[in-house]
Amino acid sequence: IASKNKLNIILCNSDYDPIKELEYLKILIQKRVDGILIIPYADENYLNKILKDYDVPCVLLDTKPLKGTSRSYVYTDHKYGAYLATKYLIELGHKRIAIINGPEIHSPCKQMEEGYLKALKKFDIPLNQNYIKKCNFKKENSYNAMKELLNLDKNEIPTGVIFISDMAAIGAYDAITEKKYKIPEDFSIIGYDNILETKYFNPSLSTVNQAKYELGEIGMELLINEMKNPGNLKKEQIKLKPKLIIRQSSGPPREF
Repeated sequence: IASKNKLNIILCNSDYDPIKELEYLKILIQKRVDGILIIPYADENYLNKILKDYDVPCVLLDTKPLKGTSRSYVYTDHKYGAYLATKYLIELGHKRIAIINGPEIHSPCKQMEEGYLKALKKFDIPLNQNYIKKCNFKKENSYNAMKELLNLDKNEIPTGVIFISDMAAIGAYDAITEKKYKIPEDFSIIGYDNILETKYFNPSLSTVNQAKYELGEIGMELLINEMKNPGNLKKEQIKLKPKLIIRQSSGPPREF
């Protein structure tokens, strides 16, 4: 979309570091860019303050609307995505289901936990606080979180685990196989994102698919419209529905 409109792109990768993200945001504003497309990770209140202080066209991706700010948003319904994954495991027969999630400061992580809890409540499955793990998106952290789950009492070890991302699920694969367990015979694993590599995992990874291309395409179109008509457009809030992709890493539970 940007190329078709002959726009130059400056790409900044904060690597899930909120301080780095805010620094990049300030630099872009200082350079007087024409518009900003951002997938925010930083604290909502501070990000909100920066966006309110500077009059630059900005569209936010993959986050629920910030309170007190007037910006266009395109975001995935992560609550629904996590609900789908949890519901699917429950329907397979799982009752001990864990979620290895990210920090609540990140809006999608908060939504995912809400969806997970909603499914448990709907199917009358009691919540075990030991089944909610928080880490960042790197596989070494999810590896450690999975090891903690594997070290629970034998009758408490979960049989199904949902992950904040597909990359986080890779860490779980390593932790599970190190203990000589098998996927999905011993553990059902569901990732999130549906990155290209997931179909080549061994076994292939069940996951929740985000419409990533659509997310960026719609966001860029909104930003270009705002750049052409600053202050004259109604702010849009567009929610995209994720889909569950069932592959080989999920199946009925076994008893330990």
